[in-house]
Amino acid sequence: MKVLIDGVTYRLVEPDSEASLEKAIQANSKHIFGENSFYFDVKKIIRSKAGVASIPDGYAILFDPKPRWCIVEVELASHPIYDHVISQLSKFNRGIEDTQTRKNIIDLLYEAFSKDDILKAQLKKKIKSGEIYKFILDLLSEEPLIIVVIDEKTAELQEALVDLRGEVKALEFKTFRREGVSEELNAYVFEPLVGTKLSVSERKNSCGTGRGISGAIYALFDAKGVDNVTYNECESLARRIKPGTKFNTYHFSWYKGVYKKQKSGTSTQLRQNITVTYDEQYHIGGKPEQIVQLFHRLEKFCMNIDAGNIARNYLAKYVRYDYQGHIFCCVHIDKSKIRIWLKLKYDDLNNPPSYARDVSKVGHWGTGNVEVNIADEASLEGAKALIRKSFEENKAG
Repeated sequence: MKVLIDGVTYRLVEPDSEASLEKAIQANSKHIFGENSFYFDVKKIIRSKAGVASIPDGYAILFDPKPRWCIVEVELASHPIYDHVISQLSKFNRGIEDTQTRKNIIDLLYEAFSKDDILKAQLKKKIKSGEIYKFILDLLSEEPLIIVVIDEKTAELQEALVDLRGEVKALEFKTFRREGVSEELNAYVFEPLVGTKLSVSERKNSCGTGRGISGAIYALFDAKGVDNVTYNECESLARRIKPGTKFNTYHFSWYKGVYKKQKSGTSTQLRQNITVTYDEQYHIGGKPEQIVQLFHRLEKFCMNIDAGNIARNYLAKYVRYDYQGHIFCCVHIDKSKIRIWLKLKYDDLNNPPSYARDVSKVGHWGTGNVEVNIADEASLEGAKALIRKSFEENKAG
């Protein structure tokens, strides 16, 4: 998939890891959870009464329309839905039933506010009270909203979430990377959890035309060029506007990052004026040459099983091959291997290779209960017999 924004192309990419997706969520938390939210990217163990442990990726406090606390889990769609994602969420549900666990989370959130004067002041203003601990204590006496942020919200995930206790929301967060530049310039597509509409004064400050520290710093960036402005200049400016400010290097980096995103046009929401296409380049883009060549040999084999009668379809996560509408092979290209799903029963295979496995009870993309992972010519040759077997067994429907 790719998007075109004023003639500039951005291509959909899979997150390199769960950690890289977590980093993007942290950087865009205000856009995702709302301008009035607080997000804490901390790993705190949750234990059930029986001692079963789980570790959420973060916690959030929302204020739209009323205060609510959330447990945040960041996931990759490539993870098995039932064996990994649902299992983790079920552990959260069990863990928060334990009184000591809730107290630990209360202490965690209280400490996070206590050690950051800016966050503390922001919270006091929202709750109109200095009793932060009592606010958090009361908040956590309610049941949380569990939020799953994932790079693709599949039908399987939606179906599986129905069976979980409590309120669970899945939020799809896709990453697009600008083509033709050496550095990574990312744009993100997602549906905000709550409204992020700014007031008139906030909009003025966000673009550097109003008062306040942010407006003054953005105006300075405009006047001198963002990369020509030093930290000392910004710190001095911030202290003139607000003598008691805790402005530091973290804030300086944050302001620069937001400013550059605004100027480069990499909006956090790209819902309008986009053209979406899936093609071969979408699947092989950014992959090592060895893997790309391996894929081309695999595709040639699939297309020539019955030349002229095999149809190929490029989908979001895999390439599908079928004979007169009967699917026999689905292919997903990773950076280090190629995953193949075949419509076969693993128990019917005679001495299957070590790189084949039964996925009949494991969440996966594609159609079929046998997964074959190939990374070289030898494994490709071994996979051909299984692909042909899948074709023969499925061509008649």
